Amino acid sequence: MTSKQETRRWTVRDAGRIAAIGLTAALGIAAMAVVGSSGKSLDFGHELSVPIQGSAILSDTTFHVVCNPTATTDTDADIDLNASTVVSTSPALSILDARALEADAAPVAGKTHQGYVDYDATKPFALTIQAKSGAHLSATALIEAESDEISGYSFDHCGSASSEAWFTLGSTTVGQFAGITIANPAQAATQVRIEAWDSTGLLDEKPTVTVAGESYQTINLATYFPEQERLAVHLEASGPGAVFTYHTSATDGLAPQGLTNTTSADYPNTTLVFAGFDPTVSNPTMRLANPTDETASVDLITWGVDGKDTVEGSPFVIDAGAVFDIPLDGLDGNITTVVAEADQALIGSINGYTLGQENEDGVKWADTTVWTPSAAQTSMDIAIPDAGKRATQARLSVSNPQSEPVTVTVEDMEVTIPPLSTRAYPIADRFIEVSASQPVYATVLSEKERATGVVKTAMPVRGQADTLPVVTLGFDR
Repeated sequence: MTSKQETRRWTVRDAGRIAAIGLTAALGIAAMAVVGSSGKSLDFGHELSVPIQGSAILSDTTFHVVCNPTATTDTDADIDLNASTVVSTSPALSILDARALEADAAPVAGKTHQGYVDYDATKPFALTIQAKSGAHLSATALIEAESDEISGYSFDHCGSASSEAWFTLGSTTVGQFAGITIANPAQAATQVRIEAWDSTGLLDEKPTVTVAGESYQTINLATYFPEQERLAVHLEASGPGAVFTYHTSATDGLAPQGLTNTTSADYPNTTLVFAGFDPTVSNPTMRLANPTDETASVDLITWGVDGKDTVEGSPFVIDAGAVFDIPLDGLDGNITTVVAEADQALIGSINGYTLGQENEDGVKWADTTVWTPSAAQTSMDIAIPDAGKRATQARLSVSNPQSEPVTVTVEDMEVTIPPLSTRAYPIADRFIEVSASQPVYATVLSEKERATGVVKTAMPVRGQADTLPVVTLGFDR
């Protein structure tokens, strides 16, 4: 954790969503121009007396979005992947180019449809996007593997470069893989510093990785942080920044235990909302990491079918610097939302397994599903990849954090969600627009039947700042 500056300093930072404002000061215009071309974080380093503050998206800006429709393990074995990436299009947004992040920078072909483009790539690739004010972008990658070594199913957001990222999932013990793909779509190289916490605190190793321009590297975290059962990771990038994808996979004996990809990184917050959690998974566990220097007290509550409830055992105490796992057994079987409310800024995730058939050694195949926090929004654009044969109908889980009912429109269907509760709705289209009368949280859930059992994935609906270069000007104390 870096300490905040003692003096007032102007910064340009990520914003939670698009909020167009008029900025007439020359300083504001210059600052946004720099961010649009070089990254998401800029510190002017001196005091200013002009009280300018607000968020904006650049008009007619061009930027990169990275999609990572791939999986990786700790061996060099080839993985048989079914991958698909879908990117929304609109009159205010144009896809200028799609290229692999490799030495040859080969073009990636896409199939254009009404409102979206499909890509069949199985390696990280960069989209060059041109967006006007008011543009919305949703880009999602599907990754599916089915082999003796790695097997599972995952939806994952595409993302734009950022200066830092936080993750808290995975393990580097025997049979477990945790890795990070660092993608750099810019021409200039970027340096990335990695630090990690375990159950007792910050680890001593703090490696730095350099990623050349228009390329990517995948790091096996066991190289630097071996035999760690519970991990939380913080990455800081210099220069143009990077797009970070966290990979997990596992085997139990000869039985694969699923895979996940997570590109939408989280940031420490005192309130973490995990919308659309399915309590029917086996061994459901919430992992919370406390990267601060103070002990944290955490209340866990649920917004379910019948409204608000408290998770048994609350409040939980997490030591300074500790990574802590909380079992979530005992919740009823309905789709719900789990909320962590703490007095310190934390990061977190929820993990669970869907069990399948037994392998030859008597161990069941399983698929891992990870829930990460979603963001409260009143307007959402959601791209759904084609999951192919045997896919069940996807569901959109929507959570109402308000103390009054909220009206939500899903695929032209208007519904009312009671206060502090969660509802799930079937969705069929490849591109979905959702609107709400007040901010709500949402997660896409998708399942698929396979010979070895059901595989399941959950993808939080995020704000536009994950894929569009949105900035905020303000004081950082």
